[in-house]
Amino acid sequence: MYYQKTKHKNHLVIRLQNITIGSKARLLMRVYMTKQNIHLKTAVIFLDIGWRVSIPLVIFVILGSILDNKFATKPLFIIIGIILSIFVTTWTFYRLYKQITKEKD
Repeated sequence: MYYQKTKHKNHLVIRLQNITIGSKARLLMRVYMTKQNIHLKTAVIFLDIGWRVSIPLVIFVILGSILDNKFATKPLFIIIGIILSIFVTTWTFYRLYKQITKEKD
């Protein structure tokens, strides 16, 4: 990972090269997450948690609804979709936990 810090009109400018988009976002988040903007960090964390919960839930419930309409088994596939979304969300939170604990080491 390559990055260069320069001062430009009292602002920290970071030039990133050869870094994936996710790495850029994490690096920029670390740079901007200082004590002055702790509220922004909290908002980013809660937004991330919200997306990690809502996306699998919406996708699996929509797929369950489509399968229920196709096979005429109204609540069955929606309930299966909700259960699958709980497993997927738990798995993504586990991966996030492992990533956070790995960064602290």
